[in-house]
Amino acid sequence: MHIKSISIIIPVCDNSHIIKTLNLICSCFESDNSYEVLVVVNGCKDNAPDLVKNFSKTINPNVKLIELTRPSKSKTVRRGILQSTGDICCFIDEDISKNFHDIPSVKQDLVNMFNYIK
Repeated sequence: MHIKSISIIIPVCDNSHIIKTLNLICSCFESDNSYEVLVVVNGCKDNAPDLVKNFSKTINPNVKLIELTRPSKSKTVRRGILQSTGDICCFIDEDISKNFHDIPSVKQDLVNMFNYIK
Protein backbone atom coordinates (compact mmCIF):
# COMPACT_ATOMS: atom_id res chain seq x y z
CA MET A 1 0.00 0.00 0.00
CA HIS A 2 1.39 3.37 -0.96
CA ILE A 3 0.33 6.06 1.50
CA LYS A 4 0.25 9.42 -0.23
CA SER A 5 -1.81 11.57 2.10
CA ILE A 6 -3.13 11.88 5.62
CA SER A 7 -6.43 13.23 6.92
CA ILE A 8 -6.33 14.81 10.35
CA ILE A 9 -9.79 14.95 11.88
CA ILE A 10 -10.53 17.29 14.78
CA PRO A 11 -13.95 16.97 16.46
CA VAL A 12 -14.88 20.35 17.98
CA CYS A 13 -17.69 21.59 20.18
CA ASP A 14 -17.51 25.15 21.48
CA ASN A 15 -13.80 25.85 21.34
CA SER A 16 -12.72 29.22 20.08
CA HIS A 17 -9.09 28.22 20.77
CA ILE A 18 -9.03 26.00 17.67
CA ILE A 19 -6.70 28.41 15.85
CA LYS A 20 -3.79 27.46 18.12
CA THR A 21 -4.36 23.80 17.25
CA LEU A 22 -4.61 24.51 13.52
CA ASN A 23 -1.44 26.59 13.53
CA LEU A 24 0.51 23.84 15.24
CA ILE A 25 -0.77 21.06 12.98
CA CYS A 26 -0.21 23.03 9.77
CA SER A 27 3.31 23.99 10.87
CA CYS A 28 4.16 20.27 11.01
CA PHE A 29 3.55 20.04 7.27
CA GLU A 30 5.24 23.24 6.08
CA SER A 31 7.04 21.55 3.18
CA ASP A 32 4.52 18.75 2.63
CA ASN A 33 1.13 19.41 1.05
CA SER A 34 -0.13 15.82 1.28
CA TYR A 35 -2.57 16.36 4.11
CA GLU A 36 -5.96 17.76 4.96
CA VAL A 37 -7.34 18.91 8.28
CA LEU A 38 -11.06 18.32 8.74
CA VAL A 39 -12.52 20.32 11.60
CA VAL A 40 -15.90 18.77 12.39
CA VAL A 41 -17.97 21.06 14.59
CA ASN A 42 -21.06 19.71 16.27
CA GLY A 43 -23.57 22.11 17.70
CA CYS A 44 -21.11 24.92 18.42
CA LYS A 45 -22.55 27.95 20.17
CA ASP A 46 -19.35 30.00 19.99
CA ASN A 47 -17.44 31.39 17.01
CA ALA A 48 -15.30 28.30 16.31
CA PRO A 49 -16.93 27.66 12.88
CA ASP A 50 -16.25 31.25 11.77
CA LEU A 51 -12.66 31.04 12.96
CA VAL A 52 -12.09 27.82 10.99
CA LYS A 53 -13.71 29.25 7.83
CA ASN A 54 -11.50 32.32 8.03
CA PHE A 55 -8.38 30.22 8.67
CA SER A 56 -9.15 28.07 5.63
CA LYS A 57 -9.81 31.06 3.41
CA THR A 58 -6.91 33.29 4.45
CA ILE A 59 -4.18 31.03 5.85
CA ASN A 60 -4.41 27.40 4.73
CA PRO A 61 -6.88 25.89 2.24
CA ASN A 62 -5.96 22.37 3.43
CA VAL A 63 -8.18 23.09 6.44
CA LYS A 64 -11.83 22.26 5.82
CA LEU A 65 -14.89 22.86 7.98
CA ILE A 66 -17.67 20.32 8.37
CA GLU A 67 -20.68 21.43 10.42
CA LEU A 68 -23.18 19.24 12.23
CA THR A 69 -26.19 20.72 14.00
CA ARG A 70 -26.39 18.43 17.03
CA PRO A 71 -23.66 17.56 19.54
CA SER A 72 -22.59 13.93 19.12
CA LYS A 73 -19.00 12.76 19.35
CA SER A 74 -19.70 9.51 17.48
CA LYS A 75 -21.47 11.29 14.60
CA THR A 76 -18.67 13.83 14.45
CA VAL A 77 -16.02 11.12 14.17
CA ARG A 78 -18.05 9.19 11.59
CA ARG A 79 -18.65 12.27 9.42
CA GLY A 80 -14.95 13.09 9.51
CA ILE A 81 -14.06 9.61 8.30
CA LEU A 82 -16.70 9.64 5.56
CA GLN A 83 -15.56 13.00 4.18
CA SER A 84 -11.84 12.37 4.46
CA THR A 85 -9.78 11.91 1.30
CA GLY A 86 -6.49 10.79 2.85
CA ASP A 87 -5.07 7.30 2.65
CA ILE A 88 -4.96 7.24 6.44
CA CYS A 89 -6.91 9.14 9.10
CA CYS A 90 -5.87 10.28 12.52
CA PHE A 91 -7.90 12.00 15.18
CA ILE A 92 -6.66 14.85 17.31
CA ASP A 93 -8.46 16.48 20.20
CA GLU A 94 -8.93 20.22 19.91
CA ASP A 95 -7.08 20.88 23.18
CA ILE A 96 -3.76 19.75 21.68
CA SER A 97 -2.57 17.55 24.53
CA LYS A 98 0.23 15.90 22.50
CA ASN A 99 3.28 17.03 20.57
CA PHE A 100 2.09 16.95 16.97
CA HIS A 101 5.45 17.60 15.39
CA ASP A 102 5.65 13.80 15.25
CA ILE A 103 2.75 13.45 12.78
CA PRO A 104 4.93 13.35 9.62
CA SER A 105 7.16 10.67 11.18
CA VAL A 106 4.09 8.66 12.20
CA LYS A 107 2.96 8.79 8.56
CA GLN A 108 6.35 7.40 7.50
CA ASP A 109 6.17 4.69 10.17
CA LEU A 110 2.79 3.59 8.78
CA VAL A 111 4.20 3.48 5.25
CA ASN A 112 7.06 1.31 6.49
CA MET A 113 4.65 -0.97 8.36
CA PHE A 114 2.41 -1.50 5.32
CA ASN A 115 5.43 -2.17 3.11
CA TYR A 116 6.70 -4.74 5.63
CA ILE A 117 3.32 -6.55 5.75
CA LYS A 118 3.30 -6.96 1.96
